[in-house]
Amino acid sequence: MKKVLAVFLIAFISAAGPAFAQKVDLTEFPAFVRVGFDTSFLKRKDSFMLFIPEQQEINWRLSIDSSNIQQVSGAETRVWLRLPARRGNRPIIIRDLALPGMPEKNLFPVLKGKKEQFCILIPFTVPPELFKSRTGIALFLPAIGQNWQVYLNGILIKNEVAYDFLDLPRNAERALHGAVINVNPRILNPEGQNIFAFMVEGDPLDARLGLSAKASYLLDTYETLFPLHIQYVSLAFIGVYLFFAAYHFVLFLLRPKNKSYLMFSIGSALLALHLFCKTYLAYDIIQDTKIIRGFELATMIAIVPAFLAFFDTAVHGRASIFTKVFSIVSLVPLILQFFFWREAFQLIWTLIAFIPALFVLFKDVAVPFRGAWRHYRRLMKEKGQVFKTVRKSLSRLEPSRILLGLVVVGATVSLNILNLLAGTGESVLQYGFMLLVFGTATVLAGQFARVYTDIETVHEVLEKKVTKRTEDLESSLKDQESLNARLSETASRYQAVSETATIDMQVAVQVQQGFFPKLSPKTEQWEAAFVLLPASGISGDFFDFYLSDDGKKMNGLVVGDVSGHGIASGLVTVLARSIFYRNFHEHKKSNLGNVMEAINTELIKELASVDNYLTAALLRLDDDGRVEYTSAAHTEICYKGADKPRAVELKPRGVDHYKGLPMGRAAFESPYKSIRFKLNRGDFVLIYTDGMSEGRNVDHEEFGLRGVLDAMSTAPTEDVRGALNFIMQEWRFHTSGTRMTDDVTAVLLRRR
Repeated sequence: MKKVLAVFLIAFISAAGPAFAQKVDLTEFPAFVRVGFDTSFLKRKDSFMLFIPEQQEINWRLSIDSSNIQQVSGAETRVWLRLPARRGNRPIIIRDLALPGMPEKNLFPVLKGKKEQFCILIPFTVPPELFKSRTGIALFLPAIGQNWQVYLNGILIKNEVAYDFLDLPRNAERALHGAVINVNPRILNPEGQNIFAFMVEGDPLDARLGLSAKASYLLDTYETLFPLHIQYVSLAFIGVYLFFAAYHFVLFLLRPKNKSYLMFSIGSALLALHLFCKTYLAYDIIQDTKIIRGFELATMIAIVPAFLAFFDTAVHGRASIFTKVFSIVSLVPLILQFFFWREAFQLIWTLIAFIPALFVLFKDVAVPFRGAWRHYRRLMKEKGQVFKTVRKSLSRLEPSRILLGLVVVGATVSLNILNLLAGTGESVLQYGFMLLVFGTATVLAGQFARVYTDIETVHEVLEKKVTKRTEDLESSLKDQESLNARLSETASRYQAVSETATIDMQVAVQVQQGFFPKLSPKTEQWEAAFVLLPASGISGDFFDFYLSDDGKKMNGLVVGDVSGHGIASGLVTVLARSIFYRNFHEHKKSNLGNVMEAINTELIKELASVDNYLTAALLRLDDDGRVEYTSAAHTEICYKGADKPRAVELKPRGVDHYKGLPMGRAAFESPYKSIRFKLNRGDFVLIYTDGMSEGRNVDHEEFGLRGVLDAMSTAPTEDVRGALNFIMQEWRFHTSGTRMTDDVTAVLLRRR
């Protein structure tokens, strides 16, 4: 047996070795840069003369045909600048290098400089395993510009000099991001040294001239590098922003008087366009990359006025004079950046973009707080009442104004960080923008809630008026005709309001259902079926399945129940589902109880301004049948073994308090425990919300845990969907003749 394992291990290492050793990172090799470029010397065998800055008195000759470095002297040498290796973080930005004849850097450049050519050489060696690739070899360049060519061992393999091969004017540029270049393996030297030569042409003061990315420049198999070109996360964020933009634009069409919907739609669309200009896909679609750069800066400038206008229309109902003036001022750098040096206007915008954020905080937070402070300080004559005065002053402010003020400030700070970091940390910024959009949408959801409250108030008032006018009708037949006319007019207004509310509810239901899984997952080891029955429109329940990227493995699932009903609870389900998803994948190696604590900490921060809390059951699955499970005050999960006649409640023996408290409230914060068990083939586990067990019949008797276990015990075991349909049929039979009072969600999991 030991010999068999040893042979298997050797075979595995032999097969997997090339996969782990084939990548070549060009930042792990020294680079050499000089002014000017001449293709003639690429064809000579004596090749390149390199000047080593660390040894000022020595000139060197680097040979293409040999990996040796030979010393030479005299007039034959050419001056090169040597850049040491720095793995994963060696940007080569021409304007930052001490090259001869370079123009002096200007802190505030306005006019663009004359184009020049530069040469970048990177000698490297290739591991033999790389030649075993069946999909070919490719070179991945995270960033290169402005116009450029790539030579491998003296042979041109990529030409992106715009006026040489594209139907573009001579002043066009091809500063690409995420370029994937096919490499002919026959050009590579598998045993000796190879050389990549990059010709870059452009303005020496442009930050994009050179290999400007703070990332690895890779030579690897095509199948490995091509996925780097497809930025799935960025495209997903763009899709979400476009969805929010379209959704709120539809709301604006339904309610044209509410301009905040339009402003939010414009802001979300600008966010989507701004992020699209940063994706590799944009560089594939638009050939002249100056256009991409222009739109990237233009959208960055326009986002702040858009969200500032949203703030004014949401809080005050109309745009302020400051917003109008600032929007007009923003048009100046937005237009001029297409004709002058963009970095100048980017610097100007970085300095002035904080002004609207400070204005919002001063006008709608600081000034009202100051007035409230003076009012309560006069009322509280006793000393030592500072904290009480502050608390009362804050309680007098409108929460929507404070929240929207922070939203505008957050958007401004994020955009300026993006300007200053020049492309670094953009993945974090995407999540910040996502929180910005969800936070702003929550404020609009609050407006929905107020609309429904007003509708209920109007409904009560109308009922009282109908009753009173009916009594007047009985006492005075003379006023019957005029009274009927008034009642008809009132009923028409009420019907119009009700129809508008129904349309809004239908849109909200469609939005929420779009976030939940549509199909039941099925892998080689696991199979699941689910059912979601909202009590009325928006559901306060949520669920999700955590699959691998290729969809072939099921790693876990969650079922949760948010307190309350209506749109507010529905929005919390969307937020909670996103937080569960992200933390589950970010903490793959952590104990599931610790994962739940991390989720609860984030939920407490997000739900601090609302009264909702939630319960949840979180499961982590392994292919060998092991299951890790933690619960936050959720209903018990039920287990039915393949060879067992009865389903039972699943909980650890001898442990009564293994569940944690509800999530999302600081008062409930507590540690969470996880338990582990193993499922055999054919075993079932049912996870459900309390709407199922608390369902009552006409005699007010609950379906209860016993009803769930009885239905699960007698359910067919041929397939998971048939078993869940049987359980829900038993539940519907029990609750027939009654009205649903709570949402019902059930997920049935079986190991195959």
